Amino acid sequence: MQSFSKATRVGAALLTAATVFFAGSIAHAGPMERISDTGVIKIGFREDAYPFSYRNQDGDPAGYTVEVCREIAATVEETLALVDLNIEYVPVSAANRFEAVTNGQVDLLCGATTKRLSLREIVSFSLPIFETGIAAMVQPSASSRLRDAINDVDAFPGAGGPARDGDYAGIVMATRASTTAADWLPTEMGAPEGGAKVTSVESHDEGFQKLLSGDVDVYFADRAILLSLVVANQAEDKVIVGERLFSNEPYGLVFAKDDDAFRLLVDRSLIRLFLTDRISEIYSRYFGEADDDVRADFMMNTLPE
Repeated sequence: MQSFSKATRVGAALLTAATVFFAGSIAHAGPMERISDTGVIKIGFREDAYPFSYRNQDGDPAGYTVEVCREIAATVEETLALVDLNIEYVPVSAANRFEAVTNGQVDLLCGATTKRLSLREIVSFSLPIFETGIAAMVQPSASSRLRDAINDVDAFPGAGGPARDGDYAGIVMATRASTTAADWLPTEMGAPEGGAKVTSVESHDEGFQKLLSGDVDVYFADRAILLSLVVANQAEDKVIVGERLFSNEPYGLVFAKDDDAFRLLVDRSLIRLFLTDRISEIYSRYFGEADDDVRADFMMNTLPE
């Protein structure tokens, strides 16, 4: 009896160890292997990056990038010959999104992520899925100098050159924390040197509301996001979104480094999508009709087989 009990304990311990080892192996496998083994693709999405990645009124993941990722999931299912690929949506924040990719918590990050060389040290990017850039938003009551500055390439001191003392005296500039705009504003605009106060907010909605209340004079973010805030809040007569782009911000999907097979599969899926009318349908749902320039951008991001 004692011998049987000992054997049982040993067997249970071995089973537990094997289970832990197997789970750990899956967690550290690449996306292709993990998806094939589990029949699940884990899509990371942002809950507050409208219109790219967010929760809709029903609480479901939605947005331009989320729809693009669903198209990729369908191609993954077909390529891996899976009978029924399940999508598991994993909410991530601006702060933890890349960690979620590197630790295997998500296979494909579907948010509003700018392709940056520095980020390629830790993650990989797909072909560009959207082209935008940092722009500025002000109230109509802003000074003519400030309104000109967000539209005129030469009007904003500090953009492309050093700011002078007093250029931004008394102006409060804001960006969302953990975004490319937050990194760009102090260094490229020279805002502190010009006398401006630079602050950050936790969400684009917060930045928008602070602009309306007068707590912030200029709010910087990717222009597509600024325009979506105007539409979502029916604020066409309450704010002005500048035409000027202060940067080039190509968005891409994000996945783990050093998995060439998965990167090739994602890019092939995108190219197939870009060559159909389906991408224009998805685009139009969030940004209005896809005109010739938009369709040309998608074509420019394709590659020959």
